[in-house]
Amino acid sequence: MGLIAGFTGRALAEGLSAENIRTDFINLSRGRTRINVKIQAEAETEINSAGRGIAPGEFDSLLAKLRSLSSSDTLILSGAAPASMSDAMYGDLLGAIAYSGCRFIADVSGKALHMVLKYKPFLIKPNQKELLDFANKPYTDDGSEIKSAAEEAMIKGAQNVLVSLGDKGALLGNRSGCMTLPAPKGEVISSVGWIRERSRSPQRVRLPKRD
Repeated sequence: MGLIAGFTGRALAEGLSAENIRTDFINLSRGRTRINVKIQAEAETEINSAGRGIAPGEFDSLLAKLRSLSSSDTLILSGAAPASMSDAMYGDLLGAIAYSGCRFIADVSGKALHMVLKYKPFLIKPNQKELLDFANKPYTDDGSEIKSAAEEAMIKGAQNVLVSLGDKGALLGNRSGCMTLPAPKGEVISSVGWIRERSRSPQRVRLPKRD
């Protein structure tokens, strides 16, 4: 679900369709879905574009779709909100999710994480920096502050907290307590996204017709 626009939006929808993933996008008449570039070399580099603004009518369409969900649905709210989205708009978005009664998972940070907890999400999934920033706690090498930060998030509304800890694994906290899960072992090809196949030769990519 979400908002798509332009030739990049069509590429996103067509790529998901090719993977047999059902979508329910709102197609916008102007602009285009942003492009993010991940460069794999000796180190990983990210170049993330800014998203387009959201017009009031477009936002209302999104709210209507969210309100139409039911208690049998699970919604994942992920990523940063557009710069044009005010706190009031984000609150309306969370209110629409709460109105639907669906179970929702939040992978957000900063002020959005504070706002989300009011609606008692089934699960939040911050990384350790995002969680420590939320709880205003310092980073420690032994990770001693992570558990207390997770407990604070649960006190404020999260039903479950899953904290990614990089090569140290993850911490899962809920009303039964907290447990640390080890990271899988192996060669890291990419820490972001996925790669269908690796090849030393250049790959030709056919892009959709640009608007």
